[in-house]
Amino acid sequence: MYCQKCGAEGRASFQFCPVCGHGKFGSSSPINKNAWSNIPIGNGVSSVVPQRVSVNVSSMAYAGFWRRLVSNFIDLLVLLGATTVFYFVFVRPIDVVHEEIVLIWFFALSWFAYPTAMQCYKWQATIGQMIMGLVVCDSNGVRLSFLRSFGRNVLDVLSPTVYISNFFIIWTSKKQSLHDLWAGALVMHRGG
Repeated sequence: MYCQKCGAEGRASFQFCPVCGHGKFGSSSPINKNAWSNIPIGNGVSSVVPQRVSVNVSSMAYAGFWRRLVSNFIDLLVLLGATTVFYFVFVRPIDVVHEEIVLIWFFALSWFAYPTAMQCYKWQATIGQMIMGLVVCDSNGVRLSFLRSFGRNVLDVLSPTVYISNFFIIWTSKKQSLHDLWAGALVMHRGG
């Protein structure tokens, strides 16, 4: 099945497109002429590059505290699983002297790299957020740039008031934590 707005592949069971947020799927992929633009790169040469993906935030609700907490727990399980695989595939076979330090570094770096890469890619969400129907975007529904996403995730993890920061979700009108406010980001729920 294909989204009838952006052409992204999906399943018939999807209520909303994971790329653009549109709610209609069909058996053929439409050609979306607005998804590409010619950008000059110098000397009269142009290159076709994709525009940044966005979602329709007007049809979504702000993601609440408990939904975001469950998605964070799922992501923690994903990272623990990745760390376990890393240990058995790379660390254990070569008999590293201080394997616990290597695992701590791998887990810490993954905690920054994983959400940053997933949220600034077309899905605009980590695996846990996708399972919970969440999407991370700016106020216009446009996905975050790599640097903006990285800054948001660094503040989320390194903030000394990380727990207090997440309670701002309960008190702010758009259900934003402090790191969301700093990055100008929203976490939206697709509904369903």
